[in-house]
Amino acid sequence: MAIRGQCVGFGLDECYNIAKVGSELCFKCQIKKLEAELATAKAENKRLKDFARPVIRQECWSLFPQDGGDLQKLAEKLGLIVPKIATAEDVDDESDVEVGDRIYKFSDILKEKP
Repeated sequence: MAIRGQCVGFGLDECYNIAKVGSELCFKCQIKKLEAELATAKAENKRLKDFARPVIRQECWSLFPQDGGDLQKLAEKLGLIVPKIATAEDVDDESDVEVGDRIYKFSDILKEKP
């Protein structure tokens, strides 16, 4: 039996809080949330595929050594890396980076999760 409740989800007109005890989302809103997560995952997957193809083509199948600049530009265009101004935390004895240099970091989709 559906119990009309207060869903904290997407504010749908007909929310029924019939989810598991302790859940704050009704079934409709849980589905909407999962659909949004799926769309994000599909977009991330496409960007990774769009990057992997040129990497394999240029680095594995090419007869000539490649310049990494083209791949870096592609990775930035696809949102896989993001530019950042180097701070003292980014500088160490083994790098040739100085404070104020433009460097790149992985975007959220490529960051390692703990």
